[in-house]
Amino acid sequence: MPQWTDEQLEAINCYGRPVIVSAAAGSGKTAVLVERTIRLLCDEKLAIPADTLLAVTFTNDAAAQMREKLSAALENAAIEMPENAWIQKQQTLLRLANICTINSFCYDMVKNNLADTDLQSGVRIMEEKESDMVTERALDAVMEDAYEKFPQETEKLISLFCCEDDKPLREMIISLRKFLRSIPFSDVWVKNVTERLDGMQMISEIMADYAALADERAERCASTAERLRGLAEDLENYSKAKAKFLQNCDYAERILNALERAGDDMEACGEGLSSFSWIPMTGTTRTKQEKEDTTYPEEETYEEAKTCLSALKNAFSELAECYAVSEDEAKKDCAFVSKVFKQLLEFVNKLEENVWEIKVERNAIDFSDTELLTVNLLLNCDSSGRTSRTPIAEEIYRSGRYKLILVDEFQDVNNLQEAILKAVSDTDSMESIGSNVFAVGDVKQSIYRFRQANPKIFMQTRRLAEQSTDDKGVKEILLTKNFRSRAGVLDFANYLFSSLMNSRLGEVEYTKDEELVCGAKFIGD
Repeated sequence: MPQWTDEQLEAINCYGRPVIVSAAAGSGKTAVLVERTIRLLCDEKLAIPADTLLAVTFTNDAAAQMREKLSAALENAAIEMPENAWIQKQQTLLRLANICTINSFCYDMVKNNLADTDLQSGVRIMEEKESDMVTERALDAVMEDAYEKFPQETEKLISLFCCEDDKPLREMIISLRKFLRSIPFSDVWVKNVTERLDGMQMISEIMADYAALADERAERCASTAERLRGLAEDLENYSKAKAKFLQNCDYAERILNALERAGDDMEACGEGLSSFSWIPMTGTTRTKQEKEDTTYPEEETYEEAKTCLSALKNAFSELAECYAVSEDEAKKDCAFVSKVFKQLLEFVNKLEENVWEIKVERNAIDFSDTELLTVNLLLNCDSSGRTSRTPIAEEIYRSGRYKLILVDEFQDVNNLQEAILKAVSDTDSMESIGSNVFAVGDVKQSIYRFRQANPKIFMQTRRLAEQSTDDKGVKEILLTKNFRSRAGVLDFANYLFSSLMNSRLGEVEYTKDEELVCGAKFIGD
């Protein structure tokens, strides 16, 4: 019998509400997931049929291993309780459970609802190479048509993005198509973006972002100037250099005060910074006596002050960038971007039409198609972007088809997959995962961004847990104890990640709650 930690036991025993487990590397997440599932399936009072289990993983190997571990655990339970008819029944039903990749789940959903698509019986999954070839072939036709019917507009786009040939434009069209295909009901997203661009609503957001960034950079300038002043004050035997360091500090503070007085007048701030010039550090030679009296620590302080002045100059250069664009210029840029964006969308829409025609003709689709089709089979979306279940999803919801949903590697879920999981769960609002969902992951191990994975989904779910005020909301459980590595290895990893990882780089602040804790004892420790 494993010796479970308190955190692991909490994850195993938590049931009846949405659960998200942030499981660090080597924390025994798979063992926890299997143990929790087996306890629930073996509990005759809960009466959760094993064939109502949906366990989603991201690789076929992982799915096979999970099925094998669940089968072995149920077999052990049957051996321990040979007279328990419920467990014996569960062993049979487990063979019918959906333990698969999200792609397999979506493929099955499409095959079971072909009448609601353009596809025929026997639809197959394309290999990646075939899918890419179909896309390239369709894009060739789109580009040829554009050159013939809209030569001037096409040439203008090429002049914007290309140098020697139209390859960069083609890559941009494919990239935009791939992005839009990762968003549920992308037409609503496109409508929202174009309206914001055309209505100039984005201008106020852009200028507000610049103002916020300017405040942040101004604080860095002020703190750097203060640090430089402190270093300069200690330079007793660098009198001339000290004076110039302090003059630059005074100058920097005057500029920052002027910016503060200018407030939201971005243009005035920009003009003030454009006329800003530093006092040169020339003519700072020390006297003979100063050279003789200078100590080694003071020399180090002087070198540090020079480095600090350089950092101060860089900080002000970055601050000036925030005021480089006026509101009028931003309006012109928005109008231009809107025009180009719409032109690119025309290419993408035509490409999508051509690609789909070829796929329907071949009766073959790729995995991203299965996800898009599944979203459309399960969800409706109104003009405001609010989603609701289709009759197919309502039937799944009301019948309790999936009483237990497990999601492994939740940090690598994309927007489409999240929408699908919500649709088949027992959630009422579609704003959060249902109470029958148990999701496990670690945002620090997200590796599929190139496949449109969205780690922010994981973090947003964690934030929902933080905001939860009752026992019905999302519950977050942290598994931080590592049972694979020695303390020295974990200490080094914690030191490295705490220095590098934050909400901008890695999606999470590497705080004490995120640090790896040694949970195993090794011979020789």
